[in-house]
Amino acid sequence: MKTVQMLKVAAVFALLQTGARGQPVPPAPPTLFNEMNDVFNSIAPNNPASVSEAEDKLVALGADKIFQAELTVKRRQVVELAGTEHDLGEIPKLQSQCEALDGALVRLEWQVNPREEIAKFIQGATPAAKWQYNLQRVTDTEVARVFPTMLLYSVIFRQYPVARILPPSMAAQNLFVIRKGGKLEHLADAKRLENFFRAGLPRPDSAEWLKTDDGRKTIVRAWLRLTQEFSQDGMFEFSIPQDSISIEAAKEGWTGKGKVMVAPKHGDSGEVVASLSFKSDGGLANISEKRTVRAGIRPKCQATKLLDADSVVRAMAEQDILVMGSAAEWYLAERHSQATLDSKFAIEQIWRRIQAEKW
Repeated sequence: MKTVQMLKVAAVFALLQTGARGQPVPPAPPTLFNEMNDVFNSIAPNNPASVSEAEDKLVALGADKIFQAELTVKRRQVVELAGTEHDLGEIPKLQSQCEALDGALVRLEWQVNPREEIAKFIQGATPAAKWQYNLQRVTDTEVARVFPTMLLYSVIFRQYPVARILPPSMAAQNLFVIRKGGKLEHLADAKRLENFFRAGLPRPDSAEWLKTDDGRKTIVRAWLRLTQEFSQDGMFEFSIPQDSISIEAAKEGWTGKGKVMVAPKHGDSGEVVASLSFKSDGGLANISEKRTVRAGIRPKCQATKLLDADSVVRAMAEQDILVMGSAAEWYLAERHSQATLDSKFAIEQIWRRIQAEKW
């Protein structure tokens, strides 16, 4: 583990010298590195308030080029760690750091605070309420290409391990759009997403790439990437098979088809199949979907039952956690931070099994 950690540190410094896109970046002064590390260390995983405070501190530091390089490295570390043994909570912590870094970069570049604007919208008529939700920017290439002047965010109110009361007008899964200038739009379901596409998609006369099949496939992929958020509960893993995307000429316009599939892990199953019909002028006519997404095992109270007096209950809790595997790291880390000493040990033991047995 020490060797891996040293390589990661070396990678950070190497990338900081070349930049995220290979452009030279001036080395950061040691004092700035220390300040940034202090901010990173202050971030608690699965704690939106902690992420928000860290984001404020990073914005105050400035140095956006260094942030971009650091963000690139941290995102890479998340991917690398996913397939290797690591300490419990390491990935959720890195993900929280990525959220703070990404939020700081957006605020520096767009001169708007999406986290603050979305929080204001959610609190609405009940500003005293402290709603807990997961906020994540959609950064996929196809979405950015189709909507280059907009920021899109996923807001999920986790229903596990305990179902949360939803604020008025909010669904468990939501999308938010922020346009340049700070205008906010809430998309609570696929129908509202369709209306957003109809109004916001570029037309072929202003985007030459939309006249090609590859360009049209980009629109289909963007739809599939965004519509999956209305099924996402924080545990699903989605993918869009390349060979599932097709473009067909129609009598007046064209039709794009594709699907986003659920990875068959911890009992999850299903897919979202979509068909997008376009007019001859490039305008969206309509979208039809078939959604068959089904959730498998989800966190409930399993981590609190690892020391239950009933051996059957213990065995059931262990089996559920093992089946959820590494996808439950955020849940185990959250429970570990609140557990007694004995419970902490039991959670650490089950995490070691997940790591060793590749669950």
